[in-house]
Amino acid sequence: MKCSRRKFLALGAAGSAVGAQAMFQPATTMAADATVADPETNDDLVASGQLKRADEKSLPAVTGGSPSPRPIGQRQCVPTSCLQCVAICGINAYREGTFQQGRIAKIEGNPYSPNNRGMTCAKAQAGINQVYDPDRVLHPVQRVGKRGGGQWKRITWDTALDKLAAGIKACLDDGKPEEVMFHYGRSRIKPWLGQFFKNAIGTKTIGNHTSICETGKWTGQEIIFGKHYDVNDVESTNYILNFGCNPFEAHTSHSYFAQRIVDAVVDRNVKLVTFDVRASNTAGKSTQWVPIRPGTDSAVILAMCKVIMDAGLHDEKFIAEWTTTTADELKTHLKPFTLEFAEKESGVPADTIKTIALEYAKAKPGTCLTYRGFVGHYNGAFCERAAKTLDAVCGYLGIQGGTSQKTGGKWEDPFKSIAKKVGAAKPKGLKILDGENLILPTHHASHRIPDMIREGSHGRPKVYWTYTYNPAYVHGDIQGTREVLADESLIPLYVACDVAMSESAELADIIIPDSTYLERWTNEAPQSYSFTKFIQIRQPVVRPLGDVK
Repeated sequence: MKCSRRKFLALGAAGSAVGAQAMFQPATTMAADATVADPETNDDLVASGQLKRADEKSLPAVTGGSPSPRPIGQRQCVPTSCLQCVAICGINAYREGTFQQGRIAKIEGNPYSPNNRGMTCAKAQAGINQVYDPDRVLHPVQRVGKRGGGQWKRITWDTALDKLAAGIKACLDDGKPEEVMFHYGRSRIKPWLGQFFKNAIGTKTIGNHTSICETGKWTGQEIIFGKHYDVNDVESTNYILNFGCNPFEAHTSHSYFAQRIVDAVVDRNVKLVTFDVRASNTAGKSTQWVPIRPGTDSAVILAMCKVIMDAGLHDEKFIAEWTTTTADELKTHLKPFTLEFAEKESGVPADTIKTIALEYAKAKPGTCLTYRGFVGHYNGAFCERAAKTLDAVCGYLGIQGGTSQKTGGKWEDPFKSIAKKVGAAKPKGLKILDGENLILPTHHASHRIPDMIREGSHGRPKVYWTYTYNPAYVHGDIQGTREVLADESLIPLYVACDVAMSESAELADIIIPDSTYLERWTNEAPQSYSFTKFIQIRQPVVRPLGDVK
């Protein structure tokens, strides 16, 4: 039998998919009655027989332990949620010993997760390393000497919180609560942001990380399609059109999304067409890779829309019922975007664009995949609008096999009932979050904050507090950001809360140690790729190390 490299890869992917399916059948809900280790005691309630399940026989994979090679006995399985990326896979963590004194030995996928269905990636399995990182900050510390000098002394939690509270109180006493700034990265504390900072302190100077992550996609979606995220139903689609994404390596829901794409391409022979400036791993494993000049995707997409409408393959009913325009108006708008124009702009041959456009329109349905490279440039938001226009022209929005808005469960804000009883009447915010001349500052321009602080015309924070955020590493102007953070005349008090010393934390006045995701409780409601509404819980597997809270 002659086997090409492509066939070999396809056979390998198929074997993996079949093996995974045999081991872990997907469920419609998470196992709500799975073992829960009690973090307040030295012994596990399940192990002592105090906690029973509704049906112990139905959950062998989740409730069972595994033998330990050390004389510790059985490993205790603790179902929880990963946070090594935003996919938020359901995982089972295996602990050796008690909650108070035990150690995490292994992490596996939870077979009852509707998204990852028992699979988990290498990064998730390596989450143990985050807990036992030798460079973790395990106690509150305060700098000694100049900022960035690398000299620290250990302090108590009371001392650390008193110093932070004194800085906040000084701003309140001056009648300027907006000079307290909180800047956070990927975290799970949204309910507290509103109630603590806006209501209790009265500041809206809250920066995020979105402008260095995915603002282009989110903004493009919100002004034409609705709130993010979008979910591509590749399990039921007949055609996958991929612009600038590399889901076989990384994506917002990488692991279980890649799994579903492989199933579609290998098991159902779905065509995967990838437009990308480079031959990525996804491009190399696609049915067709189309090289394209950087930033020119929207020209190709709009030309595809014109081809589809000129051929009468558009969904006129969808356009009439679900958009604010008409088919005739859209045809008029698309007149300049000819195949010749798109070829000149993008370098993609006109015949290639036309062929793919007609195939996509006839697929019934198809789904258009967009993300990082596609939106990560000057015209990124407009590229996203063009992609959603293409799916609207074909009628592929909100249908099985098409592109849909996020489906998932929802947790209520635990502070919602007391929000109106406590706090500031009207919180204030510094304009350093957005500055000026932003068309749609829906998610701020947080990468500009250090420059805005240096410039000073829109005010400066007296207290700058970062949480799971490392601006001195992730911002574009790294050296400029470091200079601002190190300058006490620009930022009088800088407090960093993180699990380990980072490029930014080393410039702080005080470092408050944070717990890792395997040491704390959190609620989760990820977008569902099974289109089943479900919620997840993150529970601590071991108690926080050192003096971490």
